[in-house]
Amino acid sequence: TSEPRTADSVDALATLSTEQLQGVLGDTWTVRTDGTDLVVSVANGLPAEARVTPGVRDGAVVLDLVSVSVLGLEVSRDSVPGAIRDRVSALAGSVGDLPFGLVPESVVVTPTGLELRATGTDVDLEAAR
Repeated sequence: TSEPRTADSVDALATLSTEQLQGVLGDTWTVRTDGTDLVVSVANGLPAEARVTPGVRDGAVVLDLVSVSVLGLEVSRDSVPGAIRDRVSALAGSVGDLPFGLVPESVVVTPTGLELRATGTDVDLEAAR
């Protein structure tokens, strides 16, 4: 073999628990799974909840806002409080760039969190040390 040592293709599978996702949001928010969605709720204070569906678009993990409720009442998407939008964006942004140039292919909600599948080509194995 010669340097740099590379893999023609790599398929990777990563899991993120709801605890790991919640760690990104901080103690004032909780994260749980519900079917194909994540539900982000205020832990203390005004009862508010955002339901999001994770996915991959243009090689990045995204969270599509499905619904928001405050005090048990549905809020139109145009009227969603900025604090909730910021937390949803923080959660999606927490994935960041994947190592070794891998690109997200799919993200699926599981009973315990998320499962992220990514692929890459010509991956530098020396960088993996």
